[in-house]
Amino acid sequence: MKQPVDTDYPLSEVPAGARKGLWSTSILLFGFTFFTATMFAGGKIGLAFDFKTMLWAAVIGNLLLGLYAAALGLIACRSGLNSVLMGRFCFGEVGSRLSDFLLGFTQIGWYAWGTATIAIVLVRLLALPESWTMPLMVLFGFVAALTRRIELATAILILPQRQTALVAKQAAEIDVLSRGRLRLGVGLGWNAVEYEALNENFRNRARRVEEQIELLRLLWTRDLVTFKGAFHSLTDVGLNPEPVQRPIPVWIGAFDRKAIERAGRIADGWFLNPRVAPGNEAGDAIESFRAAARGAGRDAAKLGIDATVHIGGKSPEQCAAEAESWRRMGASHLTIRTMYAGLATPQQHIEALRRIRAALPAG
Repeated sequence: MKQPVDTDYPLSEVPAGARKGLWSTSILLFGFTFFTATMFAGGKIGLAFDFKTMLWAAVIGNLLLGLYAAALGLIACRSGLNSVLMGRFCFGEVGSRLSDFLLGFTQIGWYAWGTATIAIVLVRLLALPESWTMPLMVLFGFVAALTRRIELATAILILPQRQTALVAKQAAEIDVLSRGRLRLGVGLGWNAVEYEALNENFRNRARRVEEQIELLRLLWTRDLVTFKGAFHSLTDVGLNPEPVQRPIPVWIGAFDRKAIERAGRIADGWFLNPRVAPGNEAGDAIESFRAAARGAGRDAAKLGIDATVHIGGKSPEQCAAEAESWRRMGASHLTIRTMYAGLATPQQHIEALRRIRAALPAG
């Protein structure tokens, strides 16, 4: 079967027949010139000069920009490298590691990315101090700019530790930057110390998360929200920009029975315990999830279930068999975890995923 070609050519030289001509690149450069932020900055700076001086500054600045763009264009024309690949050469080993890791996932056809796992992997791969582990939302904004197709899924964000309106705003901005590719996975967490450090109440987190999810959906779907609840009070609050998805899907990560039932009642999907293998225990949990959904008057078949396969020492065929078991049990999404499998480099992680992808059925 012929493989589809990514016309952005993120990992290879652009064929001569696919390169853009003068007209296309001119429109792009005009876009830079008339970019709102550029015009705003120019207007502010212009107040400091008389007209003649400002005109000379504009001419010299545009000449410098033109020479810079022409140099990049010449390099791209001679080498066939797009801006992403040139960026790898410019930013050296650390930059190439990060780009390889993220763009590799896009190329092999994986559409979801579990942030909690990847954030840890990136810190280790780049040999950064543990304290540099990036906050989930900041990292997602960066990834949205580097990728085009993969889904961005938090797995999971401890929602009751955070201010609801701020999460709504950050998630909306990520959804806009990624053109509607965010899936917000949330959970309660288990560490009371984290709640204390963030000045939040650990004991009422279950009740608060239900109100938070209700409020998030209101903020994502209405221009202005007035809300009075047990834990929130808002008057005429709105988001700008509004998300592409209205609302953004909210999934809940849940392990115990009460939390699983909560996911069935109010969430768009459920992250099943990643430490549980397909079998009777998982089957009972899935039935609890679906029963809770039906009890709330919802169509359980329309709710997602995300299961996990740890590659460990398994062969690609064994991983594919486990994935098929999850599919038969009703899982709609699958997470493949390459952590703790003795893989030391980004390329090893990508190759392991590529082998597993090849062993899975097409589609």
